[in-house]
Amino acid sequence: MVVLEGSPLDPPACDMPWPMEILRANAGLTAPDPVCDCACEAPEGGTCGDVTLKRHDSSCLAVPTLQVSLAPDSCDDNGGAGFPAGGKWHAEPSEYVGGGCAPIPTEDVPEATWDTEHVICTADALQGTCEPSATCRPAPPADAVVCIHKDGDLPCPQRSPYTNRQVVFGGMDDGRRCTECSCGDPEGTCASEVRFVQNSCIGGVLVGSHAVDGSCFDGPMLTFDYLALSSATPNATCAPTPSIPEGEALPKEPVTLCCM
Repeated sequence: MVVLEGSPLDPPACDMPWPMEILRANAGLTAPDPVCDCACEAPEGGTCGDVTLKRHDSSCLAVPTLQVSLAPDSCDDNGGAGFPAGGKWHAEPSEYVGGGCAPIPTEDVPEATWDTEHVICTADALQGTCEPSATCRPAPPADAVVCIHKDGDLPCPQRSPYTNRQVVFGGMDDGRRCTECSCGDPEGTCASEVRFVQNSCIGGVLVGSHAVDGSCFDGPMLTFDYLALSSATPNATCAPTPSIPEGEALPKEPVTLCCM
């Protein structure tokens, strides 16, 4: 038998006078690690809690003289008494509670490639006179080597001219992948706005407003009837767990070539 070696991009082929292909195998496996990443979508399914608004006479560091707790999209009229003008107001954003984030995994497994491809070729016996116990074959091609082969990763036979050993492979088991992408619980607050309204909670005259951001701000310089809280927008995120490469590509179906 003869063995021809070439690139997988331009694979060798059996040809006359050795036209019959016995086996095709490969060597030099290259399998880069996968490219892995993990991100999280915006949280869903949670709720924004109530906001506690505090009014102070002169400073937000002083004891509050009035305190109102409002749910998103609600208002309060202070028991029908309305609210005094001026003063300082303060409110901390509410926490985003519950819900979860859908993971966004990225897994790009590069193609595993072989450096070389080998084909084992044979030919019919020729008519003629050969040495005793030998079989007449055509002369090997100039770019081929004369070999024997056997399945498995084995030593070459002792006391034989076939001493140049190489193991080639019929395939591979590709176990490369990325670890699971998952997301932690949502963490963060909710963005909303406090509004000072005259006459009617819905459709009334807006006399002032301020983002609920933990800062101290001035109340309107006139009395008002309703203290309202806008709808709340989640300003929370989920931390992704790192997704990293694992596994490897391993050659399988070894064949030992012993060549002259």
